[in-house]
Amino acid sequence: MNTYTDTTHNDSNAVAHSLSQQQSNGSITFLDNRPETAAQRKMQEAISNSILSKPVQLFGFDAGHTYLTSALLNPVCSETENVLQRTMQVGTDIYSPRKKGLGIKDLINLVETNSGGIGLIFGWKAKLRNYINEMVVEPRPFTDIDDLVDYLTKKTKKKKTTSEKNQEQDLRIQGLNTGYGAKELEFGKMLSYESGKAFGNFTGQIEKMPEFTDTGMELEDIDPGLRSTTNDFTKSNNPFINLHSLGQSDLHRLDFMAPNNVEINTQGYSSMKDRSVDPHTLSTSFGFGTVKVGPDVSSYMKEMKTGSKPDEDQMSYLNSLEMHRFPGLSPQTGMKRELYNQDEFSKEQGMGYNHDHSSVEFVGAISGSSLTKPQLENMRRQQNLSNYAILETAYTICPDVKLGKALKKGKHIPTPKEEMDALKKFIAVAEDVKSTQEEKDNAKRALRKVLTQVLRGVTQIEEIDSDDDINYPPSPYNAMDYQ
Repeated sequence: MNTYTDTTHNDSNAVAHSLSQQQSNGSITFLDNRPETAAQRKMQEAISNSILSKPVQLFGFDAGHTYLTSALLNPVCSETENVLQRTMQVGTDIYSPRKKGLGIKDLINLVETNSGGIGLIFGWKAKLRNYINEMVVEPRPFTDIDDLVDYLTKKTKKKKTTSEKNQEQDLRIQGLNTGYGAKELEFGKMLSYESGKAFGNFTGQIEKMPEFTDTGMELEDIDPGLRSTTNDFTKSNNPFINLHSLGQSDLHRLDFMAPNNVEINTQGYSSMKDRSVDPHTLSTSFGFGTVKVGPDVSSYMKEMKTGSKPDEDQMSYLNSLEMHRFPGLSPQTGMKRELYNQDEFSKEQGMGYNHDHSSVEFVGAISGSSLTKPQLENMRRQQNLSNYAILETAYTICPDVKLGKALKKGKHIPTPKEEMDALKKFIAVAEDVKSTQEEKDNAKRALRKVLTQVLRGVTQIEEIDSDDDINYPPSPYNAMDYQ
């Protein structure tokens, strides 16, 4: 039985992910939680003033839209030197993260002066800093200093219910991609459907590769026990293949060591259960739960506050994990990370952290099991919109950049322009009432080919054939597939 873990991880040494698997049939679903960061106003201007005006007109919607980020937590904000600044209001006083009149240090001093003998919660200073920087839709100004002190006291500290977490997350989701409309959503759905099919083609070919089979056998042969101190993946050095094998294998070990000391904890790493036990001895409801990739990649919140790039080896497994989690978003997830690696995308764009590129990985219940129907619809809508937003951004700022390093066997590495051109062609043919079924099928096949090439390029798996119509023939075009 699958168990979907709805947990926010604050581990300072790892990015937390969730993975759910039915070991009996090999089905696999990857889950994730993620915080969020400030979006860049400069990026909004770049896109709204970009060369995208022409293709946008071709698609049939207004060219002048801009990318809007989540509304701010606090009701007062200002823009100086193109930097959007959040503020906190206590009574009539405004405290800014930057020292302009009243700053964060003044706010901390105010709390210390007025708290007296009241016990404040652990890490209350960090909580203030996070509060003043966090972005959500509905602000909560404090009526006075007593109200703020009460917010920071131990007596008011309580664990949020799943429902409360979902409500907060839903507000964040609704604040993303608010500049998009029905047309963009339509394009996003087309892209998501074809991306998911391309992912199936891609992983189907991988599962026929000897190194995938050998890796699975290697993992299944590892006895129960604590994590190895040496590499457990000796049949393949490719992170995507290794992670796919991990997800498809009948494991006897909970934790693994990947190449270059990449630690992978599986099956509920946050649990206090004995890590040396055989997974088969655990309750069936335990499932193949959360997965942690570490230790050199910090939590998302801390990672976004650093000026450096995450560890390359750790990120290679993180990227593969995220691509598995949402097959329909996998080519664009790989794209944004590849362009971030090449310094074409900013960290906010590449990590998709409270950005219009976000596939809302920070939502705990990715499966939607604990979401209301409207919340689930908002989440799915954002995932489709982010899928299109990533491609549109790449097409705007770096259309001709290769999505991956050159392959040794000389197979083609595509660009964002090639993918966008294929999508535009597919849309044009699909919307033309004069198009024949054959023309629609060919346009669909061409788009799926490019998507498979993107997956091949960003994962660097040489053996993938991008147009294997014999083993993976695309089904005939059907407009109902994209509803």
